[in-house]
Amino acid sequence: NKNPMVGEKVSKGNTKSEREKQMESHAENKVGDTTGLVNKDTNKVSPVWDNKNDQEKSGSNKPVIVDHEPKKKGFWGSNFPKANPASGNPMVNEKLSSDRTKSNQENHMEAYANDQVHDTSTLVGKDTEKVKGVWEDKAVRDQGLRGQDAPVQESPSSWSNLMNQAGEKIQQVGMTSNDVKKDASDMYQDAKGKATAEASRLQRDARDTVNDVSNKASRESGRLESRWENVKSQAKEEADAIYKSASDTVSSASSKLKEGTDQASSAIEQTRRNTGNLMQNQMDRASGNLNEMQKDADKLKSQTEQTAQSWYSKGTEQAKNSYDYVKNTVDEDIQWAGQKVQEGLASTKQEVDRLMGKQPKESNLTGHVIRGEKFAEEEEGQLKATRDNVGLKPAKVVVEHADGKEIIALLASRASNIRLPLQSSRKTMACQLRKISSTSVVRKQYLHSYNDKERYHGEYPSRTHYCGELRGSHEGQKVVLCGWAQSTRDLAQDLIFVPLRDHSGVTQLVYRNAKDEELRKQIQSLSPESVVCVEGIVRKRPEGMSNKKQVTGDIEVEITKLYCLNPASPSLPFWPNQAQLPNEEVRLRYRYLDLRRNELQRNIRLRSLTANTVRDYLIKNGFTEIETPTLFKSTPEGAREFIVPTRKRGAFYALPQSPQQHKQMLMAAGFDRYFQIARCFRDEDLRADRQPEFTQIDLEMSFINIKDIQKMIEGMVTAIWDKALNIKLTKDHFPHMTYNEAMSKYGSDKPDIRFDMRINDIGSYLKDIVGDNSFDCMVVKRGSAITGGELKAMLKTLDLTDDKDFAFVKINENNRLSWPSKCNVLRHSRYLGSIEGQLNTSLGIEQGDLVLVQKRSSYLYGGNTTMGRVRLHLSSLMQQKGLLELDKEKFKFLWIESFPLFTPDEQGIRRWQSTHHPFTAPYDEDIAMLATAPEKVRGQHYDLVLNGVEMGGGSIRIHSPVMQTYILEKVLQLEKYEYKRFDHLIDALGGGCPPHGGIALGFDRLMAILCDSASIRDVIAFPKAAGGKDFVVNSPSEVTMAQLSEYGLQLSDIKNQS
Repeated sequence: NKNPMVGEKVSKGNTKSEREKQMESHAENKVGDTTGLVNKDTNKVSPVWDNKNDQEKSGSNKPVIVDHEPKKKGFWGSNFPKANPASGNPMVNEKLSSDRTKSNQENHMEAYANDQVHDTSTLVGKDTEKVKGVWEDKAVRDQGLRGQDAPVQESPSSWSNLMNQAGEKIQQVGMTSNDVKKDASDMYQDAKGKATAEASRLQRDARDTVNDVSNKASRESGRLESRWENVKSQAKEEADAIYKSASDTVSSASSKLKEGTDQASSAIEQTRRNTGNLMQNQMDRASGNLNEMQKDADKLKSQTEQTAQSWYSKGTEQAKNSYDYVKNTVDEDIQWAGQKVQEGLASTKQEVDRLMGKQPKESNLTGHVIRGEKFAEEEEGQLKATRDNVGLKPAKVVVEHADGKEIIALLASRASNIRLPLQSSRKTMACQLRKISSTSVVRKQYLHSYNDKERYHGEYPSRTHYCGELRGSHEGQKVVLCGWAQSTRDLAQDLIFVPLRDHSGVTQLVYRNAKDEELRKQIQSLSPESVVCVEGIVRKRPEGMSNKKQVTGDIEVEITKLYCLNPASPSLPFWPNQAQLPNEEVRLRYRYLDLRRNELQRNIRLRSLTANTVRDYLIKNGFTEIETPTLFKSTPEGAREFIVPTRKRGAFYALPQSPQQHKQMLMAAGFDRYFQIARCFRDEDLRADRQPEFTQIDLEMSFINIKDIQKMIEGMVTAIWDKALNIKLTKDHFPHMTYNEAMSKYGSDKPDIRFDMRINDIGSYLKDIVGDNSFDCMVVKRGSAITGGELKAMLKTLDLTDDKDFAFVKINENNRLSWPSKCNVLRHSRYLGSIEGQLNTSLGIEQGDLVLVQKRSSYLYGGNTTMGRVRLHLSSLMQQKGLLELDKEKFKFLWIESFPLFTPDEQGIRRWQSTHHPFTAPYDEDIAMLATAPEKVRGQHYDLVLNGVEMGGGSIRIHSPVMQTYILEKVLQLEKYEYKRFDHLIDALGGGCPPHGGIALGFDRLMAILCDSASIRDVIAFPKAAGGKDFVVNSPSEVTMAQLSEYGLQLSDIKNQS
């Protein structure tokens, strides 16, 4: 090895100073691989050795030329100019010597490079310069020796020469070092003497300077003091002058003020006298005017009274004449109508008798005429005075022949034939007609008090069977049925069919007794929906006449006696069994008619059965049914409340949104297991699945965990499905899914898993543009069948028309391998062109599919994502087109768990709001993040979802008053007056409340699913319509000013406030 530096590094001798050892140790432990630096050193030094060997072998006397920068004196040439070249390498001497030959500056530079600078090429260059100079001197010395006639001896090796030279150099450097020490000591003593003399001089100069400054300060202080005295005397003189001038001014102002006061007093007195005179003149003038006006008023009053008396007399006479004229005209018209009816009936009777070959007898149309009279009463406004357009159409009644032909008999001429005086208005005519237009029956009631022969009064026989209970086995039995009569079917005068309906079904009644004319008249006069009680005998229907669509289709009841308990109006707004029903508003207004429909009857009765099933199951499992108050207090729980005023000024109740706080206090009271089918109230905008007042199955349990509650609910739901639908459910019907999984894969916290259409995150394929976001991608198989118009309508419905982060592509043969470039949100990725095949494979994309992409934030919160709403919309379209089939299993349950405990405040008032309510407990492992990262805290909340509908939700509650207070005050940042409303609950928690949790199931939504109804209004007896309107009783309604005053309320002038 030719490099002496390398030899030094591998030498066993400890020739390095402590500083160098520390530097090398630091490089070995901290710097890492120093191979590059060593190679640089070796590369710089190696040419020197190569040239040296070449010269020794060739014996050339030419000087060695090293291929480096031009020669410089460097450090050794400057400090050791007379050093003997033959003394060896001064760098070796430096390393072997116990004395330090480097200056402090160089040591400092090397230490700084060792600690701070990783590139040490500059220092290596300096060392190379030193080595270069040594070897150049060595070459000169060698040439000089060869120029002499020295005896030729065998040349020693390069290492021997180097070691000899190093020894000589060490001695020389040692001697030089002693000289330097001596010189340095002398110089130090000289410098110390000079410094002491200079310090003495500076001290003397400083003392002199201080004395001079002190003298100058004393003189300046005296001068300033004399000037201050002068200023004070001048200021006193000026103040005296100003005071004197002010005194003179005040005296002058006082005299002027007195003079002005005297002038003002005289002016006021003069004004007072002038005003008094003017006022007297005006009063005299006004008195004269009033007298004249009184005379004019008396005269005008007299004229007005005369005119009014004249108008009253004329009006009274005219009204009397008009009334007499109308009465006479109507009586004549009624008499004429009666005659026409009689004539028509007589002629009809004669024609029928002639056609049937019968002898003349009593008209067979009596029952129809009675129905016609009632119809005419309706048209005349007797039964329904508020009917629109009263009197604009002639009243007609259709009378059916035995052979089915229609005979139209004109019963009355309408108001258009009555010629009233021109002064009468249409409204006046209508009112007069409603008062006097009547049949003989109504007129008799007016004349002889109450006389209602249409309704049966008295005892009627007790019901023996419901209409839907009769079967062929009851043949020959005498039965009593009650219900609502339907439209009659007259096949002949002695064969009339009447369907009779009650909640259990329909039974066909038949009239065959031609001898009982009175019974026939009763049946023919029945209007649809009349309430009757019927006595009869069960008969089997003739062979071939059975109705397989009815459970009672094999029998009929032959009528022996009929009691009309209450005839229905002939013109009901609709019939419950008619095929085409009116709109929902009309049906809600006449809900008592709508509820007679079989569908609603079944729904309400199934609701009752389900409620009893819930009670039975929970009571068997140790629950206690406890009612909680309906009048509660206002608390900030999220939704708007209904406020109830009291007569105590400023004090209000609030209707409870849920029994949440009361049931938690019941747990603190030790009831352990509570339940209630509770009524709740929320002032929210209505939807198909929302009402301002609703019912929920509410329960709470102590000393439990999430699995305990879920097991209890699964058992209850299983019992309901078994009782109501005869469907057996098992544990496998209730899978579990986290909130994040549901939002990521289905875009909803209540996913409908009856169909697939999952959402995939393709952000891992687009790492250059994804950032902190996610790319939702959904593939709709055969989705190209959805038209462009339908897709545009979807964008408008979901408010995505201007959303640049949403895109969709229909896959065809041309774009199957390039579809990502068609999406604006993806086209800027540099990976396009290399990922399409992988995407198609992983997502299963084929020709004819529809691919949708949405860029969204990776942070998930809320109830759904954009792609989740798109998923539901497109699934509905695909089902309508027959391209998407739901799971064969009709009911798909799902537990959703691990919701975020807090979500960003939608109103922007605060940073965080409770995802569900502020009483939900966090997971134990997330408690530490309440103060540092609330968005990452998971709540012990769980929702039960069925077919994409949230059936209910619950949670493990906070039972620590400390944690409850911290969340209300620190995390949710409620105002003091807001969280003070929960003091009663926090006190209860602090009184020894056990760990507890519960759940509430929406009973109305549950029933809508069981009944397969699109709206919960179809499973509620008297629901509210849009805007919370109850059309049956017309509520909400206005109250009187007296009622408002009693409660200390006043209506605002601002209208249409939400």
